[in-house]
Amino acid sequence: MGNNARPVLTDEAFCVVCGKSGVKLFDALCADCLAAKVRPITLPPQLRVIVCPFCGARLYGRHWEKGPPPGFLQGKDLEGHLTVHPPFTLKSVTWEEGGQNPKLRQYSGLAVVELGGSSLEVRLQTEVKVQHQVCPHCSRRGGKFYTAKLQLRADEDVDAERDLAEFRESVILLWNRLLARSSKSWSEAIAWDEVLKEGVDVYFTETSVAKVVAKELRSFTGAQTKESASLWGVKDGRQVYRTTVLLRLPPILPGDFLDLDGRLVQVRRRTGDRLQVTDVGSGEAATKKIEGRRFPGRIVGGQAALQWATVVPGDRGYVLDPASGDRLRLVNPLSEEATRSTEVPIVRDGGDAWWTPRLSPRK
Repeated sequence: MGNNARPVLTDEAFCVVCGKSGVKLFDALCADCLAAKVRPITLPPQLRVIVCPFCGARLYGRHWEKGPPPGFLQGKDLEGHLTVHPPFTLKSVTWEEGGQNPKLRQYSGLAVVELGGSSLEVRLQTEVKVQHQVCPHCSRRGGKFYTAKLQLRADEDVDAERDLAEFRESVILLWNRLLARSSKSWSEAIAWDEVLKEGVDVYFTETSVAKVVAKELRSFTGAQTKESASLWGVKDGRQVYRTTVLLRLPPILPGDFLDLDGRLVQVRRRTGDRLQVTDVGSGEAATKKIEGRRFPGRIVGGQAALQWATVVPGDRGYVLDPASGDRLRLVNPLSEEATRSTEVPIVRDGGDAWWTPRLSPRK
């Protein structure tokens, strides 16, 4: 009897083992008797799964694939070792884990196979040994490997407009905010980043991702970019280059606060010579034009200026800095309801402050 058994169904035909008639036969056997003679599905008693201990990627054959975090196994880790014997077909399989050893696990499975319109259940048992091996991506990251570098720097106007240390803090917050809302592929392509006196450097293992990130930053900050390449080495007879993208950031960035004619607004985005801003008190949105190299309003500070301040009971015009205890004059006095609070959100403006009822710093 071979694995290429062909189904036969006639009125006179019957299974030579159990005598059942009126069913499809495979080399004179019904599906149940064939399954008893030829195991429909097999699984080696011991398996080896190679997992990257840093990112959880799996080595399948000669290539790596993304997987769950290290310490977790998925169905694909086991099902790739299953052998389904024709003429049976696999419909589904469920797994149950046992044992306490994280490096040597026992798994029992219940497979459902189909043959001739009949479904059969097959019990499976195996032992899985987890072997750790660093994948190429994590190996490159750990070895300070990179193919592209993004440099975030201030342009020549920043020094005249604001303190460079405060500006650098705004750049860091801007970068972290962009990264938090970006796709997973961006963070996976970042090897590491460095905060320097002159700005922030971000290193990438994927040049294409670095260029996409640079384009995104340029689109909503109005930064000027300059791209260059340097010879890094030779691979397979071809010269390999590293790309550096320099972004010169303007004095005003998304998230910054401006004093516009006695109103505090927060910058949302820059598009060309236009700034999109939102009034922190009323929530009203507006668009302001940049005249040449002159920005509208006065820069109050970056996102780090948004803080909590202690309320002085019964005093609408002042709050206390929670760190120093200094009295801060409020440009816009508190409401009666706000004076009954313990703390209120404010934006520091030198020795003064703006009350921001519509914004709150994260605790």
